Formats: sequence, C-alpha cells, structure tokens
Amino acid sequence: MSDNIEIKKNTSEEVNMENQVNVKNPRLTVNAREIAKFIGISYWSVLEMCKRGEIPYIPVGKKKLFRLDSIEQWLTLRESSTIKKDLI
Repeated sequence: MSDNIEIKKNTSEEVNMENQVNVKNPRLTVNAREIAKFIGISYWSVLEMCKRGEIPYIPVGKKKLFRLDSIEQWLTLRESSTIKKDLI
C-alpha cells in the first residue's frame, strides 16, 4: 500500500508570511493593553492618558477601546508638533 501522501514542512519564509497575515487585525478596535504594546508604553500610562484626555479612545462601559487608524493619526500629530516651525 503506497498512498501518495505528501507531508509538507513549513519553511521559515512560509511561517513568516503566516505571521504577517495574523498581524493584520480584522477588528475595528483594540483594548488598552493592545494599544500600549502597539505604541510602546505601559498599560498604566495608557489609562492615565485616557483619564487626562490625551489619547483618543472609545468608552464602552468600564472598557476603553482604541481604533488603530485614530491612534496612528494621533501619533502623527504629536510627532509633527515636536518639529521646530522655523526648520520647515
């Protein structure tokens, strides 16, 4: 009995491609822990920034949700505000 069963091992390139696909987030929002990791600050810093009204978020009960596109725009605005105007 010789069935033609092909066992395929994932190459590192295929695994990397799968990881890139999984990184794409199909959800519209992410939570505070995820956004902290996304922008590289602590979870507690994110919560404090929310409390002070420094970062855009969507309140849903006790949870705070964040849209990635809004956070990216917010980061761009913050970054551009650090550039000296006379250098532009």
